[in-house]
Amino acid sequence: CFDYALNDFVFNVAIFDALGHGVASALIAALAVGSYRHDRREGRVLERIHANLDQAIHAHLPHLSFVTGQLAQIDVETGAMTWTNAGHPLPMLIRNGRVIQALECPPTPPWGLVQTHSGHANPMAVASESLEPGDSVLFYTDGVTEAHDPDGEMFGPDRLADLAGQHASNHVAPEGIVRLLTRAVVEHRRADLADDVTMVLVRWNGPTRGDSPTAP
Repeated sequence: CFDYALNDFVFNVAIFDALGHGVASALIAALAVGSYRHDRREGRVLERIHANLDQAIHAHLPHLSFVTGQLAQIDVETGAMTWTNAGHPLPMLIRNGRVIQALECPPTPPWGLVQTHSGHANPMAVASESLEPGDSVLFYTDGVTEAHDPDGEMFGPDRLADLAGQHASNHVAPEGIVRLLTRAVVEHRRADLADDVTMVLVRWNGPTRGDSPTAP
């Protein structure tokens, strides 16, 4: 699942991938989103939101329940993006019609595994990136890249990057890119999906005051 909101001139976006499938997984995801939204509305910094997610999941669902994911904030005036990573696949930066890199951030373990974000035990890292006008960031779950066809071939990050860049170079709108990528995963699979396929594409259009990023 994912969540996004514009608070003043800070755009907030988060993506979550809960352990397992079915009702149990839905409960974990609901708790993660609830904790995130509470802290986001309170205006807490990313480090605190990240740490509170870990504590909330462990406190209420302690039996090896966990969630991978990322939390990000984008200053809509400057394009400055900061983000944290809890054991989740790295998002892709799309610029000038191609994926130029995966955005690196030293991960903590997934939320719910009781982490220490100080000293030398699983230190918290907040990464930063300066977006340029027209840049997009693609967040996704591992169900996208790990989707297998009937012969066992994975969809893979390279295929995802190639297709995302191709559609971006054709000036497809963000929501259209997500639809096309989702269709490509389903067609590759040629069967019912074995895992969730969740993608969020955020495009920063530049420092026009009052505008916000586009996030399907």
